[in-house]
Amino acid sequence: FLYDEDTTRQSVHSIERLSDPAGLAQAFQRSSIGTVILTDHVATSVEARRTLFAQVEHGTRFMRLQDFYEILLRRVPLGMINEAWFLERIDLRSKRLYGMFKRAIDIIVALAGMLVFLPFWPILAASIRLGSKGPVLFKQKRLGRGNKVFTIYKFRTMRVEGNDQAPTAKGDRRITALGSFMRKTRLDEVPQLLNILRGEMSFVGPRPERPELAAELEKAIPFYRQRHMVKPGITGWDQVSGEYHSPSIEDTYKKLQYDLYYLKNMSFFLDVSIFFKTIVTVLSRGGR
Repeated sequence: FLYDEDTTRQSVHSIERLSDPAGLAQAFQRSSIGTVILTDHVATSVEARRTLFAQVEHGTRFMRLQDFYEILLRRVPLGMINEAWFLERIDLRSKRLYGMFKRAIDIIVALAGMLVFLPFWPILAASIRLGSKGPVLFKQKRLGRGNKVFTIYKFRTMRVEGNDQAPTAKGDRRITALGSFMRKTRLDEVPQLLNILRGEMSFVGPRPERPELAAELEKAIPFYRQRHMVKPGITGWDQVSGEYHSPSIEDTYKKLQYDLYYLKNMSFFLDVSIFFKTIVTVLSRGGR
C-alpha cells in the first residue's frame, strides 16, 4: 500500500492508498508488511508517526519513494530530486581510483580495437564512398566532460546532399542502406576509438550531445548540465535501456534519468553490465 496524507494527489493504479492514521494502523494489524515506501509529505500527524515508529521494532523496512523508484526502474526520478540530492548522493571523489582504472582499460581496449579494425578500414571507406557522395568520416562538435567541446569521429552513415544537419530521427531517410547496417552493428562508431585515446571519451558514459542542442536542453530540463560531470561514452546506461531516445525535450528528460543513475552508481560492475548488454544489442542488431 501507499500511505500519503496529501489527499489532493492522484491515486496510484492497482495500489491501495491510505491517507488517515487509523487506516494505517489497521493495515499493519491485518497483514505482515516488510517494506513501507514513504513520500516526502508522509506522517505529518503525531498518531501516524507513532504508528510508523512502532513498526521499526518489528523489522519493517522504510524507504523513500525516490529510492524505491531508483531500485525498481534503475533510473533517477528527475521530478523528485533537488540540489540537496546531488550534494548527498553524488560522490565523485570516492570514484577517483576507479576512474584511473577505467582510463587504463579504455586505452588498452582502444589500442586493441584499432589493431583489430585497421585492416577493415579501407573496405568500409570504399563502401561508404561507393554508396553515396561525401567524405568517409563524419565530424561534428560535441560536448564532453566539464562542458568542453571536442570533435567526434564516426564513419559517415547519412547522405550529404539535401542534409540539413537536423538531429537524427527514427526511420530517418537520410541514412543510407550501408549506414543503417553500420548503426545497428555500431561499426560507425569505430573511429571514436581515436576520441577515447585522446581522453575525450570513454567506452561507457552518457551519449555526447551537440553544444547548441545541449544549451537548449539545459534551459528546459533541470540538472541537465550535471550529466557532463563524467566523460561521454560510445555506449551507456541509457543506450542499453531498450528505448530509442531522440534529442527532443521529452526523450531527453527520460534519457537524463538513466544518465544520472549512471553518474550516481558508476562502478566496475555497472560498466561490465553495460558492456554485455551492448554486445547483446549489437548481436540482435537492436542499435539505433
